[in-house]
Amino acid sequence: MSDVGGPFDAALTSLAGGDHARASRLIEELRSSMGGDASTAVRSRAARVAATAHRLAGDLAAAEECLAEAFLLAIDVSNDDPLVAVEAELEFGDLRRAQRRHDESAAAYDRAGRLAEDAGMPQAVQWKIALRSIDHDLTVDPMRGIERLQAFSGEVPDAPEEAISGLPSSLRALLRALDPVARGEVDRALELLEVAAAEARKNQDVPVYVASRIAIAQLYDGNDDHVGAYRSAATGWATLRAAIGPTAARDAFEPIMLDFRSRWGAAAFAEAKSAVESAADT
Repeated sequence: MSDVGGPFDAALTSLAGGDHARASRLIEELRSSMGGDASTAVRSRAARVAATAHRLAGDLAAAEECLAEAFLLAIDVSNDDPLVAVEAELEFGDLRRAQRRHDESAAAYDRAGRLAEDAGMPQAVQWKIALRSIDHDLTVDPMRGIERLQAFSGEVPDAPEEAISGLPSSLRALLRALDPVARGEVDRALELLEVAAAEARKNQDVPVYVASRIAIAQLYDGNDDHVGAYRSAATGWATLRAAIGPTAARDAFEPIMLDFRSRWGAAAFAEAKSAVESAADT
């Protein structure tokens, strides 16, 4: 999240380029070469960057070890340089997310947000942390993630580009789509949500794809277009089933389908389903 430069540049360049194994090697070489004159903050950041590199390279055990060191070092400098502690908490959240320990991940993102707020960090930094937490929610509970993203979009409609620049392109597209949703510009919102869904599908970003299709379905439902709502959810279900399997697809889209059936009634739900299936057959 921070612009850790200088001795970290080569490793960070490799990370940004997707060469995670090279990044891991470079940052470990740097850590090995650090002398006693390296500050505690620099050594903590080096351990945190190493944890990130190892996590992205798939070595979660090495990431865990490096992150533990980063936290121990951060304790000594957190008062003078709170960003060190924030970065460590964010990486802890990312690591627990990779391990599918989602409660711990969510708690880490919350701690990072509180630390940043208490330290009076720039608003753009706090927004980045909030969006990291929301992105996690989109993975675990898409409907809650959408609600939080909509609330965030309403609170910061003019968030500067630097606040979202580090996010995946599909999540940026979804975030931008929510502005017309909040303004009630249905046609424009649907257009941008379809763009977000397409971007997420291209990038194989399952959480944002699910969130985009659900948001489209909710928008149609809010305008009493049962056919459009069912079509969006059914399209998402079918696409996800083909991409990652029937269980994940059902987990993602069954809740909103059951909600539609409950609120519309069995007859109206069946009518919408029939209309979508008939259109697909023609």
